[in-house]
Amino acid sequence: PPPSGYASWASGFLPAFTNTAADFDFENDGLASGIEWVVGGDPTLNDAASVTPTFNNTTDPNNFLFTYRRRDTAATDPNTTIVVEYGSNLTGWTIAQNGVNGVSIDATTDLGGGFRQVTVAIPRVLAASGKLFARLRVAVVTP
Repeated sequence: PPPSGYASWASGFLPAFTNTAADFDFENDGLASGIEWVVGGDPTLNDAASVTPTFNNTTDPNNFLFTYRRRDTAATDPNTTIVVEYGSNLTGWTIAQNGVNGVSIDATTDLGGGFRQVTVAIPRVLAASGKLFARLRVAVVTP
């Protein structure tokens, strides 16, 4: 069968995209190709600045806001797992789940072109010693 999901997306950048491993940062811009698949980056260009998720700790008095673009086909691809994780140090991570520990996840903003904006609100009370980190974790299984 023809490739689908990540493999289909990656094939659109051939022949320049010579290492299509989802966990590899081909152009060395700080984003692995699997994350670029999710957020709409180009794995052959250094475009991370335009697609990197953001972490805002100033606009909401009750929550830290982690925001990223999400490709609709990546969100429905059975071989792609997309989660936001948070923690008060860089070694212990908790998966952000809507309605758990006061976390809310909003993916209602349609950005057009097959993308949505996802905003994960993480309550400030979950920060230990005033510290809170968040990250986008993407895992792609290539069949």
